[in-house]
Amino acid sequence: MTQFLAFEAVGFASVTKAVMAAVLLFGWARWATLVDKDALHFYIGRRLWNTIQCAAAGLAFAALFMIPMFLVGFILAVLILIGAVAAYVAVRNPKVGESDQWHLDFATLTSAFSQRREDRATEQATMRFAKPAPGYKQVPMPDDAMHAPHLEFEHVIAPAIGRRAERIDIAGGEGEFAVQVTIDGVAYRQSKLAAANAVAMIDYLKGQCGMDTADRRRKQVGQCVIELEASGRHNLRVATAGSTQGLTCTIQVDASKQVLRPLNKLGLMDSQLEAVKSIHDTGGIVLVATPSHQGRSTTLYALTGTHDPYTQDIHTLESATEAELEGVTQTVVDAQALPKTLNSLLLRDPAVVMIASLTEAETAKIAARAAAEENRRIYIGLKADNTMTALRMWIKAVGDPKMVGRGLTAVISQRLIRKLCPVCRVKYKPDAEALRKLNLPADRIKELYKSGGRVMIKNKEETCPTCGGLGYMDRIGAFEVMVLDDDAKRLVATGDLEQLRAHVRRNKTLWLQEAALGAVVHGETSISEVMRAMGGEK
Repeated sequence: MTQFLAFEAVGFASVTKAVMAAVLLFGWARWATLVDKDALHFYIGRRLWNTIQCAAAGLAFAALFMIPMFLVGFILAVLILIGAVAAYVAVRNPKVGESDQWHLDFATLTSAFSQRREDRATEQATMRFAKPAPGYKQVPMPDDAMHAPHLEFEHVIAPAIGRRAERIDIAGGEGEFAVQVTIDGVAYRQSKLAAANAVAMIDYLKGQCGMDTADRRRKQVGQCVIELEASGRHNLRVATAGSTQGLTCTIQVDASKQVLRPLNKLGLMDSQLEAVKSIHDTGGIVLVATPSHQGRSTTLYALTGTHDPYTQDIHTLESATEAELEGVTQTVVDAQALPKTLNSLLLRDPAVVMIASLTEAETAKIAARAAAEENRRIYIGLKADNTMTALRMWIKAVGDPKMVGRGLTAVISQRLIRKLCPVCRVKYKPDAEALRKLNLPADRIKELYKSGGRVMIKNKEETCPTCGGLGYMDRIGAFEVMVLDDDAKRLVATGDLEQLRAHVRRNKTLWLQEAALGAVVHGETSISEVMRAMGGEK
């Protein structure tokens, strides 16, 4: 029994010695590598100091294994290696700048250790927040209360942006919070979050956006910039609000990039683009009508952007600035103050005015009068399904068809339709009867495309890596462009809108569905997508 216990003690001591020696060897190897690189960088006798470090290591390990008492040998070995470290630092510091000097005091070592922990946390994170000034905010450490909310937000935002989400909605109350991402205008439900985790995450995000984390009821809006390991920097616009039902958080991703597109990239057909260009310098009102979330702001910004801000005085009146337009004076104004603000603005003789959204009749009357009497170019956004509906709304708001006829130049309506993924779209032969129902020439259309979502990779069918299996990538507009010539203006002035409809049809105006089906024929989208988009808000 005594022999067994003695054997156990010897075995334990041997393992302990081996571990301590290995730790010492590993520490010395790391230090020697650092000295080698540092001496090379600062020209401090690389070979000499490599020799000294190796000699010190030889003496240290000789003491470790030759002195009978292991602990005494270990302490002596440590002191020999520390002496070599101190000698290098003493020779090095006078030869380098103050900012590059090394210090061996406790505070410096503690600071370096903390910095190393922070660096490791940053390296392991897939997302970090940018500071207002150049640089990034520190990723919360594992022992920080904000570490879990940070990881939760990573798990929500990174996959969503990886799938090209333009919007993320988080909402809930007690129990669970629902998460929904919108990709190319279509909402997809994600895994739910536990209420406590979701609330902590939203509070953490509000803090990063400079919002009041203590106030969960009032509607708040903030912005921040994140950097994802996989896709780089992204601007987030965050809106939160609370009620007795719970808490909501809406995150818009890169909203400015979505809004700012040139006119020729919106999806206008060649004939429509030429029609819009033909009225560029004619003055008058141009109405842009869409249902909600159908690209109205993008089109208004694109039209406004066709005017030169350095030779013309251009203004926008918006409830919120969607994106910055270079050289354009952008004013944020609420609906109640809009008529007064517009009146004041028109006194300054602007060349172009853009009103993002018309919500009441007084603004319509002021704008119509300015267009009819002074030939002002004014772009106005309306919530309407098509050009004829928008025209009726405009006449009703102005209350004077004759004034509308004198000042109205064009009405543009649109829907957003998803584009087929060019990698996985599937070619097929369409049914002739189905084409005839859509007023498409069955004898001339031999093939169309539909969404796929799957591709062959090494003889194996897999999810399309380009679109993530959705079958669609990005969106374009299907447009209805009604430009009013003199005859059309006379029909508007008399209120004969049925005759107006027939007149613009004779002038080869395309209706929304016809323009959308044109994109189908050209292989840009599918019939099912057109049916989905045209079945929107009424």
